Amino acid sequence: MENEKLPPLLNLSQLREVLGPQLVGRDAAYRLMRKYGIRLGRGYVLPRTVLEALLSGGLGNRQESDAS
Repeated sequence: MENEKLPPLLNLSQLREVLGPQLVGRDAAYRLMRKYGIRLGRGYVLPRTVLEALLSGGLGNRQESDAS
């Protein structure tokens, strides 16, 4: 999936499709969803902007610098 074609909120299967199911297993994807996602009903969704920040490395760097 290209960034322009990504929905604003990704579910678990969409997240794994973007990241690659061979690289990110179901459990790791659930951990990402629980840590950075939004709970909707019984499931989680991940905002596209959060995914883009994770892929660019920006989100992890901000959290580490805030802890200092």
